[in-house]
Amino acid sequence: MAIQRAGCRAHWWADAAQRVPDPTQCYAFTTLPLFGGEYKVDNIWICPWEEWLRYTAAIYTQTKDLPDGATVVVDFVD
Repeated sequence: MAIQRAGCRAHWWADAAQRVPDPTQCYAFTTLPLFGGEYKVDNIWICPWEEWLRYTAAIYTQTKDLPDGATVVVDFVD
């Protein structure tokens, strides 16, 4: 099944960045908009979709009950 690019909201990223993800990838934010990241090409990269889904699901689970404007501290653990 082919997806019509014209109907895709994210097609401007592909046009601007000259990059299109393969079937195992998706567009991802370097800094999530939730944390102040912008909807700009320089904040977007191509990521394996399974990795992106796990990451964003974890962020959602930890932030879903926070009120608007809440302060969030991000700790990176190896």
